[in-house]
Order: sequence, then C-alpha cells, then structure tokens
Amino acid sequence: MSLAVDEPIINNPFEAPREYWIYEEGQPKRMSGRRPAGYYFRTGKRPDAQIGLFVEEQFKELELVNKIRQKVKEWREQGYKGATSVTERLLQHWNSPERESKLFFCQIEAAETIIYLTEILPKNPKGITIPPDVPLESDIAKGYKPLTRYGCKMATGSGKTIVMAMLAAWFVINKAQYRQDKRFSDAVLFVCPNRTINERLQVLIPSKPNNYYDKFDIVPRSIMDMLTKGNFFVTNWHAFLPVDDSRRRSVIQRGVESEKAFCSRVLKELGGKENILVFNDEAHHAYRPKEFEISDLKSQITAEEVKKLKEEKEEATVWIGGLDKINFARKINFCVDLSATPFYIQGSGYPEGSPLPWLTSDFGLVDAIESGIVKIPRVPVDDNSGQPVPKYFQLWKTINESLPASEMATQRRKPKPESIFREAEGALATLASEWKKTFEDFRRDKQPVPPVMICVCDNTDLAELIYEYISGEKKISDLRFEISDSKTKKQRIFLGGGLFPEMLGNTESFQPTMRIDTKLLNEAESEDGTQTKQEVAHGLRIKVATVGKTDWEGASVVLHK
Repeated sequence: MSLAVDEPIINNPFEAPREYWIYEEGQPKRMSGRRPAGYYFRTGKRPDAQIGLFVEEQFKELELVNKIRQKVKEWREQGYKGATSVTERLLQHWNSPERESKLFFCQIEAAETIIYLTEILPKNPKGITIPPDVPLESDIAKGYKPLTRYGCKMATGSGKTIVMAMLAAWFVINKAQYRQDKRFSDAVLFVCPNRTINERLQVLIPSKPNNYYDKFDIVPRSIMDMLTKGNFFVTNWHAFLPVDDSRRRSVIQRGVESEKAFCSRVLKELGGKENILVFNDEAHHAYRPKEFEISDLKSQITAEEVKKLKEEKEEATVWIGGLDKINFARKINFCVDLSATPFYIQGSGYPEGSPLPWLTSDFGLVDAIESGIVKIPRVPVDDNSGQPVPKYFQLWKTINESLPASEMATQRRKPKPESIFREAEGALATLASEWKKTFEDFRRDKQPVPPVMICVCDNTDLAELIYEYISGEKKISDLRFEISDSKTKKQRIFLGGGLFPEMLGNTESFQPTMRIDTKLLNEAESEDGTQTKQEVAHGLRIKVATVGKTDWEGASVVLHK
C-alpha cells in the first residue's frame, strides 16, 4: 500500500489545471479535469475511542465559487467581452506570451474574478448573488451599511501580493481614464495583521524602490504614468483601535472620536478620498464575531485557549469595526479579502472551519502543489516500524495514542511538554536528518539561501523545551531532565544540542536556531514604529523578516545594546 504520490506535480503553473489527485480507499488516483472548489469539515463522527480530538472529515463543494469560476472561464474564452478598454489592455498584457516574467494562472484567475464581479456581473447577475457582510443591528441603527467583500483563497506562496498589485493597478488606472466612473477610485488601502507584513507590502506603493508594478511588469510602460495618479496606503489593523480622550486630564475633551475624525486620523495618507478599494491581507482575521461569550466554551477548551480566542475576537472586532467606520464616512467600493485559510475560527460564533460566505475564488494548497508553485510538504514517513501506515504519518495522533491514560490529551487537559517530547523525538530526529541532507545538497550546489527546518508547537512551554534541545543555548546542567519511557519503563536523560549541535547549536557569534515567541513577537508587531519598547522583541521581528533574504532594505537598522 502506498500513501505517497510519486508524481505530485501534474499541471503547468501558467495554465488552468487539467488533472488532479484524489484518494479513493486510501489510494491516490489521477483524475482528468479540474478539482472542484470545496473544503473539508468535521462530521463529528468518532472513528475510534478518542475523546473527540480526532474526528472524520467530509468534503463539501463551494457551489458559489464553482459557479463563478465557470462564468469567468467563459468570459475569458470570449476575449473579455464587455470590459473597459483599460481593463482589456491590462488583461492582454498579463496574458501575453511575450512576457519575460510570466504570471501564474492562479494569479490571473484571481484578478479576473474580481474584475468580472465588478465590470461584468452587475450587467447580468445570472443567478449569482454574493452575500454582503452585514453589520450588527445596533450598528445598522447608527447608519452603517453592509460591506461588499470578495474573498480570494490562495495558497501561501502562490503570490497574493502580486494579485494585489494587479488589482490596485486595474482600479486606479481605470479611474484615471474614466474620471466619472464610480466603480473605480484613485484611493487604495491595504490592511494587514502586523508590522512584518506591513513592511513586506511596501512593494505595493508605486513610488517605492523595487515596487512590484515595475518588478513584475504589472503595467504596460505606455500607461505607467496613470498609476502615479493613485493614492496608496498600507496600515496595520492596530491603527483602527478607537481613540477616547474623555478620561484624559485636558481642558478639551472630545470623547470617543467620530467616524469622520477616525478616517482623518487613520487615512491621513489618502487625504479626503472616497470610494476606496480595500485589500484585507490574511483576511480570516477580519470577521464579524457573533454576539456570544467565549467563556461559554470553558468546559470544552483550556484556559490558555480561552485567552487566545478572546485576543483573536478583539482583533477581529477592531479590524471589522474600522472598516465599518471607513465605509460610513468615506464609502468602500468593495474589499478584496486574501487568505490561504478563509474560514471561521473557533470562538467566532460560527461553525469552526466553515468558509467566509463571500468567498469567490479558490486555488488552495493542493492545487498549488500539483502546479509546482509551492514546495511539496514532507512528513517523517521513513521508519522501520513495518506498519502499513508509516508511524509518523499522523504525528499528533500517533503521539497521543502512545501516551499512557494518565498523560493522554483530553478536551480539558494537555499532556506535559516532556511527555510529548518523549514520543516526538524520533520524528524530530528523522526530519532533522532529512534537513541535513538537503542542507548539504544546497551547500554543494552553492545555493545562496540554505533550507530552513521549522518546528511548530501548540504551546509556548513545548516550544521552549524543543528550542533548548535543538539550540543548546542553556547550560547542559540547566536543561538536564529525566522522563519515563512509557514503553520500556526506563529513564532517559536529554541534554541540550541534541540535533547536529555543530550546525544548529547557538553560540555567542552564530545563532542559527531561533524561537519565535508569539507573545514577544506580537508586542513588537503592534508598536507604531515611533519608539521600540523592547529591543529584544524588535530584534526578533527583524530576524523573522529577514529569513531567506540575501538583501533587505532595512539591513542598516542597528540595535543598541
């Protein structure tokens, strides 16, 4: 029995997918045509005696996405009939076989979809209705209007930023050509989750060096000057935090700022522009939470998870609240929501894992893998257990089943980090060995950027333990600990630098291993950039932002000791 696919890449990245893989009775099968857009959801059925941690999943088709996909395909084959002359010019430019740097099909299709919904669909809806994002009744009473949102699901690494550049150019250049056409505007707002992404999205400002419009030949040279007539601004959702000076010891107290004052503060770079195009990057953070208390979930999840959900709910509330205010005071033509995972999370008030209802296009991870656009995931399946299914194929399930009942995970309890580490050490060593082989191949081929091994943990205590094991930063006497092997009943002692210390061990002058502490990183991300509160956090943010880069505009930043 083979669970692996020997030939995962079966499509041309510059053409619409023609084949796809499916699993039938546990075996891979190659199918003709294109994979229907859809998602997997938990049925709630328990295939074994576990306490609801591992449940069956079932595929559900995204009917709206598939219907729009077909209409866009027909429109494409008809030569983009009905589009403005500017739009037609851009589409021809993006699809030109003479391009030096070709655009991926998934990038062109995502842009085509938004253009179709804006320029073509309103003339003849053809039974297609995209649900708006409707404010709460209390906000509707204030005069807030529903937001028009179009969701684009794109796998991480498939080029979402390029799609933003394509659509921003389309929007602004059309406005420059057709000044009275209110479908377009010369104001574009990019909203993102943190400062790291903010810095990466600066390439969407046409005046910036190395901007994507030039780098990826997004706009024909003959109309490039029309792009400069637009106003572009990148901001974090943190800027949407409301301002209330009623408690300040000041002679003048304005209280909670009005929507107009909010826009004057937040959209300073856009002046008084209206009919704004908004891009929500990582848009699954920008949902409208239902009115319910997360504390109601306390019987189902841990206190740490409750705290995390409350933070995510607050972020979503601030983000969507800011968009509502902008729509009220300045009018938002529509939002383009980009995300690799456009699904409601636990604690949102909606069924966990259900898609955002305004999702309009879908090119997910498996599609991207089959087109050779993103790296192929690797799991530690090389073992000598002799089992039909490799031991580490479902790593977390394997770990949990290996634990004694007193240590096993439940809905209210997580295993101790030492217990998880004990069972995961073999998988970690296997992956590290594969990484070392790849590293040596890269070094032999003189690749400028070495491969990275990433270990993702579900809590900070486990992350700290694994970090100390790999990096060896702590003194061995500090890290030494004993754990009982549930199988052999023997004591095993673990020391620091357990994985290739000569390559991964941290020293004073060389630190190849880093631990990304989410709490510390979030603190750095949420700062306004005027003053760094913690240089350690700031340094961590810079490290994360420069991973995999041989040059970086912010490389001149100096951290004072």
